[in-house]
Amino acid sequence: MMKYSVPGFLRKKVPLVLQYEMVECGAASLSMILQYFGKYLPLSDLRYQCGVSRDGSNMLNIKKAALHYGLSVKVGKQKPNEILDGKVDFPCLAWWNYNHFVVFESTDGKHLHIADPGGGKYKVNESVLTNSFSGLLLQFEKTDSFEKSGQPEREILNFLPIIGEYQISIYFLLLISTALLVTSLASPGLSGAFVQSFLGDKRYELGLPIMWLSFLMVILAASLTSVQLNVVRRLALTIQRKLSVEISFKILSVDFQFYTSRFIGDIASRLKLSENIANTLINQFLVFVLGLIGAFLIIPFLLLISWQLTVVSLVYIFVNITLAAISANTLIDSNRSIQVESGKVSGITVRMLSDTRTIKASGLENRYLSTYQDFYTPILKKGQEVQSTMNSFAFLTALSNTLYDYGTIAFSGFLVMQGSMNLAGFMAFQVLRNEITGPLLGVSNLLEQLQQAEAELGRLQDLRLVENDPKVRSLNSYKSQLRDSKLNSVSEEKPTSNKISQPRSISLTNVDQTFSPLSPNVLTNINLNIEAGELVSIIGPSGSGKSTLIKNIVGLYQPSKGQILYGNHDWMDYDDDTIRQSFAYVSQETNIFRGSIYDNLTMYNEGYDLEQVRKVAKIACFDDVVMNLPQGYSHHLGDNGNGLSGGQLQRLSITRALLSSPRILFLDEATSALDVPTERMVIQNIKQLNLTVIAVAHRLLTAKLSDQVVVLEKGFIKELGHPDELLKQDDSLFKKLVEDED
Repeated sequence: MMKYSVPGFLRKKVPLVLQYEMVECGAASLSMILQYFGKYLPLSDLRYQCGVSRDGSNMLNIKKAALHYGLSVKVGKQKPNEILDGKVDFPCLAWWNYNHFVVFESTDGKHLHIADPGGGKYKVNESVLTNSFSGLLLQFEKTDSFEKSGQPEREILNFLPIIGEYQISIYFLLLISTALLVTSLASPGLSGAFVQSFLGDKRYELGLPIMWLSFLMVILAASLTSVQLNVVRRLALTIQRKLSVEISFKILSVDFQFYTSRFIGDIASRLKLSENIANTLINQFLVFVLGLIGAFLIIPFLLLISWQLTVVSLVYIFVNITLAAISANTLIDSNRSIQVESGKVSGITVRMLSDTRTIKASGLENRYLSTYQDFYTPILKKGQEVQSTMNSFAFLTALSNTLYDYGTIAFSGFLVMQGSMNLAGFMAFQVLRNEITGPLLGVSNLLEQLQQAEAELGRLQDLRLVENDPKVRSLNSYKSQLRDSKLNSVSEEKPTSNKISQPRSISLTNVDQTFSPLSPNVLTNINLNIEAGELVSIIGPSGSGKSTLIKNIVGLYQPSKGQILYGNHDWMDYDDDTIRQSFAYVSQETNIFRGSIYDNLTMYNEGYDLEQVRKVAKIACFDDVVMNLPQGYSHHLGDNGNGLSGGQLQRLSITRALLSSPRILFLDEATSALDVPTERMVIQNIKQLNLTVIAVAHRLLTAKLSDQVVVLEKGFIKELGHPDELLKQDDSLFKKLVEDED
């Protein structure tokens, strides 16, 4: 049977949409399908419609989203040979390796071309298709209700307005470029006069003036170039500084879920994007535009010298720009994929370095190295493919350059012999042609730089599109600094809301929490009153919603429904400093940096003295631990607290939290590594401070010491009350958990 085959240039191709987190592969794949049909939507909208949650999406939700946007959807199973024979409607969406969504783009009979939101575009043979394809396929067609909308987004266009904010500097650079144009025109004119008049016509009286004018032009050109480079350098530095602050501000302002869905190393690497972006916008793009303006101004002078040679030069420029555009269009998807994958490799690297102790102790070197290679090897392969393609275009460009250089010399000689051009014109053209071919041919390098910058800007745009957490208002002063470009200092401007004292009580009314409109609730109808000074423990089986509940109360998550009041006021009624300084949150994971114990406790806050620190450390049963160390509070810790045990690090974290004198203390399994006697002593000491304490209890010891126990089961409050009362109930889940633990 003849295999289905389509020439490469006739194959159906979808615009590549890359995922920035693993759970959004379904939304990104549907985005490619919609863009193929002419509908361009933000990925955030598709995430919502596809019901992307912490666990990703599923085919049913993707089908519902496609129907919502006006596509008809056919769901079914297909055999690999049927797909290779073209018996499906391309492009279609497939379930790949039983853990990932991809788009089947087209087939040439022997290979299936795939657009993978996690790995870019590639092709697979029948063997790989058989082993990786789950058999489930979604095929799409437009309906009468489908409407084209939007347009392809080019990230670079979103950042070009940044340059426009510095109009005075740009006008000054234009003025310098115009002045440099005078020196560029004077040089070939003086050279021609020297050859034609001084040497040819033997007008020796012109020799000295020509030499002096040439020397003056050299000095003027050098001075103007020096000033231009200095202005460009300062402008690039200013924009880099502005972008750096903006990126830092954004990273600290986004919703907490942004951090839970991306590698920490990937987020950290985005802080360094400002340098590359500023370099591209100023040292590449702006300098190119200035050179381009000068080139167009010189073209009329070239036409006066020889219109024939000018036409040849413009044809040569057109050919090279076309080659550059084809090269850029060919490589754009590969470069974007490399950027996204590089961010993931950074995250894997940070995780490997953070887990060194676990890796060494458990003999996991091979497993981690294999994971690293799984991420890094595709980058190397794509890099080789990109380099190979670039080498091919570089060869064609070099060939056209050689033909142009020798061809124009030969053609110029022919024009001189014909009498259409004199020797001075010949020399002037050879000098001036570089003034137009240089900047115009620079578009090749510019497109390559812009392409790489656009891949980086895609990662930055992903960050910019994330909604800010409305509860984070302490950085508002940075916004005004950014607008005014006054970045040397940040004012301590306070919000203007009404002053309300720090809260100590909390109430939750009908609180629901879901991470997607199409997924079930994680928390449902939570009603809870926490009085000032109470110790409230939240317990329940794994997956019951304990950590989600405490993260809602502390403000890390926004409830999907219901209301949380702090001291009978909404969060937004408080000044940001007032509400945040009343809280202290300690998680199960300890965050320790390389430095002394004292610096880790005070976080470099000079407002504390050693006596205060020791007093608080005694409450957390940490002071004895520190004083038994050779250097006491000056003892240096390694990365991740290397030098202390897990329980000691948790006591350090509790001490750090108590140092801020909070009104409400949140303990999210913060005593899980402590032994029972130490945990009992720490909890009893904290109770004596008369703080409001909300604790997710790892062990039920804390729950037994509580004023209230909240027992969660599948997101519902199963039981609520004093521990002694719950233990008296025969059918109490709390009683059963206590008995099981005992």
